[in-house]
Amino acid sequence: MRVSKLHYAISTLAIIVLQTVHSQTIMGLDNRAGGIGILVDGIDVADLGTATATVSVPTFTGLTLTVVGLNSDTGSSDPTLNSTATSMGINATGDADTDAYEAVFNQSVTFKFNQDVEVYQLDFTTFDSGEVFNFAGTTITNSALSNGTLDTFDFSTPLLINANTNFTLQATAGTIGIEAFTISAVPEPGTYALLSGICALGFVMLRRRSQ
Repeated sequence: MRVSKLHYAISTLAIIVLQTVHSQTIMGLDNRAGGIGILVDGIDVADLGTATATVSVPTFTGLTLTVVGLNSDTGSSDPTLNSTATSMGINATGDADTDAYEAVFNQSVTFKFNQDVEVYQLDFTTFDSGEVFNFAGTTITNSALSNGTLDTFDFSTPLLINANTNFTLQATAGTIGIEAFTISAVPEPGTYALLSGICALGFVMLRRRSQ
């Protein structure tokens, strides 16, 4: 009986650690009331020099997303990131869609995470037929979206974005907004070492109990 209870306790702890290691979260980029994640809103390119704009991702302790640069060819004013209740995009002089990226104006934002991150799904808005979006080097067409109409894109295998590596979001055809990422923080090597240690300790204790 004691062995069974100990085995159950160790197995439960290992499962909890594994779930923590592989947990996913929806990182919201809109500013809806009671939003589903972080809010990225009103970050001006003027703040992106020595004082970079950084936001925390609440689900993963210590994980942050930093704005590295913004671009828009619409006019003389600096572009800003702008979030509405449904989407995040570029706001700039002469910009008709302030919560989207307009290919005609070469609009883009470059981010970086401070930890390795895997991206599973992207949630877009106003992603119409014939339009194209580039996310961290992955070209996404409207026909590649879920059912072609749901404005979500699922990576066939999670896209790994390494820590402190710049990645860019840009519409290369059309006008496209983005609402959220579904991500998972890749655990530090120490997390796997901790899990291995728990399993090893459990095995030793079970052997001793059974003798």
